Amino acid sequence: MKTHLFFTISLLLAFCSCNDGLWEGAASRNIGRFHETDSGDTGQNPDYEFPEDPDSPVFYLAGIEYPPGYDWRRDTGYGTVECRLFLMRNGRRIFETDVGFAHELSSDSDMSRCIGGHVYSDYSTAGETVIKKDGIEMFRYPGREMILGFLMPDGKAVHTIGAPREGEGWTYRINGVITASSETGFPVTELYIDAGMPTFGYRVHADDFYGLEDGCHIFQNGQKLKVPPPSPDSEIADFRLFRNTLYVLFTDDEGKPFISINGENEPIELPESTECHSLKGFICDDNAIYATGMVEDASGNIITIVWSGTEIYRSFEPGFYATTCYCEDANICAIGHMSDSTPVFCRDGEYTEFPEGYSFPSGSFACFSERHYCLSLFPNSASLPPVYVIDGEIFTADINGYIFSVCTEET
Repeated sequence: MKTHLFFTISLLLAFCSCNDGLWEGAASRNIGRFHETDSGDTGQNPDYEFPEDPDSPVFYLAGIEYPPGYDWRRDTGYGTVECRLFLMRNGRRIFETDVGFAHELSSDSDMSRCIGGHVYSDYSTAGETVIKKDGIEMFRYPGREMILGFLMPDGKAVHTIGAPREGEGWTYRINGVITASSETGFPVTELYIDAGMPTFGYRVHADDFYGLEDGCHIFQNGQKLKVPPPSPDSEIADFRLFRNTLYVLFTDDEGKPFISINGENEPIELPESTECHSLKGFICDDNAIYATGMVEDASGNIITIVWSGTEIYRSFEPGFYATTCYCEDANICAIGHMSDSTPVFCRDGEYTEFPEGYSFPSGSFACFSERHYCLSLFPNSASLPPVYVIDGEIFTADINGYIFSVCTEET
């Protein structure tokens, strides 16, 4: 079943008159509701009120706003143009602050994230890394690091994985204090909780000079665990500790897909008359872990597959390219695009197509909570406003910029 959402013509003309042709196709779609949210104090269209259902989660959205008319996609000012970091709560702006060198805040979306209703940012000065909450400094420490993992398991202490901006290795910190480090390797998984302990995976690349071999490793509770190669000449797509069980997703020397569970290798089921195209990785929630990948059928169609163990759990329709999958209480949600680049969200077997001219950004652009969801869409042109969706309702913020992170009040 497919659901198509569209913008009403009057609002489209108000926001997108500079590109009328883009919206003609969207206007022909037959259902959907569109709402405007304002960047000022009022925060939303008076013709529409966000539901006050106490059982519905509160969604927060963080973004960057640029001066009117500035083409932030080309960014001819190379990150020096004045702009603002903002946070919205169900469409109402509740926080904003100036961004730039003088404020030790970056407009780079990879250097801020929305967690528990707040914006946490990192910034590298000439010799330090600064961590801020809603624009206010929490702590700083010596060294210029890229923050690759950020976690607040108790809602208070900040756990980070940082990699030096020059050189190799990683550092794991709690509130800026080093608890573990390595001069080799690069983190390749998010920082997550397994068995109550912060956990992440990293890879070490071969280096003849230092005598290093290619290898995958997991860090947990102060221990570094080497992931043994599942088979000779295997290619590991992903690896993860889940409930103290080691899962490895890989292809063998013939390109056939396998999953290893605590060292036991089992071939992965493929749909009839298909071959493995690629393996993506693991997704999980508190209850289950799944593997994702793509197969190619006899007609050359690429089909996204989700496996539970070695068995097919979900198969998406040909022509839908899933870029990210999520677990949601034993259901699999997927975000991606159709072969014509139309952005699509799939849930419960229903494919929802969104307007042309948008794509899903990188980062935490989707949030799910108790069967409710919020998605942000990235405008492919600086002439388009940022768009987000709450439970199927499409909203646009009247700003020149984009939304980069979504969260709920839960951590």
